This record gives sequence, C-alpha cells and structure tokens, in this order.
Amino acid sequence: MLTSSIIKPFSIVATLALATSGALALTHTGGASIGSDAAVKKFDANPVRPILTEETETLAQSGAFVFSHDALFVAVGREVRRYDGRDLSQPAIASWNASSAVKAIADGPERGLVLVLDAAHLTLVRFADGEAPATVWAMAVDESAAGSNPGRILVRDGNRAFVADASIPGVRVVTIDANAAPQTLAVYQSSEGMIQDMSLWGRRVTLATEGGLVVLGVTGDDAPVLTRLGARLGGSHRRASMRTRRTRSSRTART
Repeated sequence: MLTSSIIKPFSIVATLALATSGALALTHTGGASIGSDAAVKKFDANPVRPILTEETETLAQSGAFVFSHDALFVAVGREVRRYDGRDLSQPAIASWNASSAVKAIADGPERGLVLVLDAAHLTLVRFADGEAPATVWAMAVDESAAGSNPGRILVRDGNRAFVADASIPGVRVVTIDANAAPQTLAVYQSSEGMIQDMSLWGRRVTLATEGGLVVLGVTGDDAPVLTRLGARLGGSHRRASMRTRRTRSSRTART
C-alpha cells in the first residue's frame, strides 16, 4: 500500500519515509518533483534519478490519495475518484461525493473500502466492482479548521483508525467494520492544541501539534490505551508545560 496525505500541485511523492525536522513538524520525503500540474505520478525505485512511469489525468486541484490493492483513490475537492491502479492513464472508474471538501483518505481493511475524512465526518465508503459507490457508515468528526492541504490526520491500523478530531482537540481511535457502526475505542486530549500531522510506527504514535511534537504509546488491542511518553514543545506551550509540572510538584510536596 502506498499512501500520502497530499497531492502537491507540483510534486507527487512515490515512496514515503517519516522523519522529524528541527522545526517541530513531521516531514514526508521521497519520490521526485516534476511538472506543474496536479496529478498522481508513479516513479520507478531508482534512488539516484527516479523515472516517471505513469500518471493520472490532470486534476483540477491537489488532494489526498491512497493506493489500495489494485485501485488508486484520489480526492479532488469534495469528490473521491477510483482509478485502476494497474493503468493510471485510464479515466476514473467511479466517483463519490462527500458533504464538504475532503481533508484526508485512507485505505479500508478490505478491497474496495476507503475511509474519507471531510470537515464534519469520517465516512467509510465501498467502491464495489460494477456498482455505484455507497456510504457504509459515517460518524461526526470535527476537521472544519483544517486547511485545504493538511498533513496526515487519518491513519489506519488494521481494523481501527487514528483520526484527528478538533472537537477534543486530539486523537480519536475508532473501529472499522463494514458490518457494524463505528465505535470510539480511545481518546487522547491534546493540551498542545490541534493535531496537524501524525505517524504510526509499531506501538508509537507521533503527533505534530500546534505546540510541538508529542509521542504516544499504544497498548492493548480490543481496548487500546494512549499514553503520553514525551514531547518536544515550543514557545508558550513549553513554558505552560513547565508551569504545570512545577504546580504538580508543589502540590505533591505539600501533601
């Protein structure tokens, strides 16, 4: 599976690796920059000079995309398009419209299933062969404050998904089941502000927030628990965190 949060107007990333920059942000690197049009472009694996092998039709605007099984799903405004992942030169096979501009998409646990996050909902959509795409379920999630090109604010892990939710603000872990309504398994409330980007690696979730980087530990499967392991904060958030720790230490000493 190849996934990216954003199709940049001038660059498509073909392979991804996570790194942490000194500017307190998560950086997705790899692939190559080519052309000035918005399109999904596939490159070979040559690390010296990636070569463009195929690409989709020119898109009206940039958006999120994900390769899943034999399909490519691309967000263009409110529309999610399905392309044949084996031949990107062909027109879209099918399309589905969200209630507002799509912020992020992720592959589902089964072929043809895709998670779509817009400003107000997380929706599981089924793109069945030879049938019109259909909504399986939708749940309320607040991403109304996210810009048109946010970072990775939706990540799937097996039969559950980590999704940024500004109503907390923080991260919500929800179930993904095509035969049952979604349930919230765990919530992390971010004292550092809204989530702008995230990565999942094993049992660790790294969050890029308004205030800095936060690392969470994930324990448990059926009933996951999110534990704050550490953070690198900047500016006012670092000072506020230090004041909070001093206050807690003072209370402990008095006790």
